[in-house]
Amino acid sequence: TDYQRDLSVSFNKMGDLYRALGEGLEAREAYQRSLDIALGLAASEPDRTDYQRDLSVSFNKMGGLFLALEQYDEALEAFGEDLAIAERLASSEPDRADYQVDLAISLQMVGKLQGQDGLAHLQRALSILETLDEQGQLAPADQPGLEAVREAISQLED
Repeated sequence: TDYQRDLSVSFNKMGDLYRALGEGLEAREAYQRSLDIALGLAASEPDRTDYQRDLSVSFNKMGGLFLALEQYDEALEAFGEDLAIAERLASSEPDRADYQVDLAISLQMVGKLQGQDGLAHLQRALSILETLDEQGQLAPADQPGLEAVREAISQLED
């Protein structure tokens, strides 16, 4: 299973590379192969949070690619799967800042795709990130995400 997990991560990285090169079809194939492996691993050992997080990341990558390809229904479906897993992980270990950030990112993506109907998701993402920031648990690399959520909310409220 460790080799399978490594292979899944490698496919995700290849997908990132293909996406950066503008090779959408190849990126989708790499992300799909990663997702297929992650689905199998998560199903075989549902209590392993690392497998669940890998699955969440795979759905997030697919959602991002669908979004870039302007396939909004597919993006929303993938981000919805990502959100469901992120919710479970954040609930199971509420003191893990990384799981809370993952949840906020998932909420942000779903919220942005839902437009006005997604405002509640965006507000919840903002609350999570602001709380982490106030507690000194928001990494500097995650600070731009906080501003992005504020901006998304501002755009919907205008």
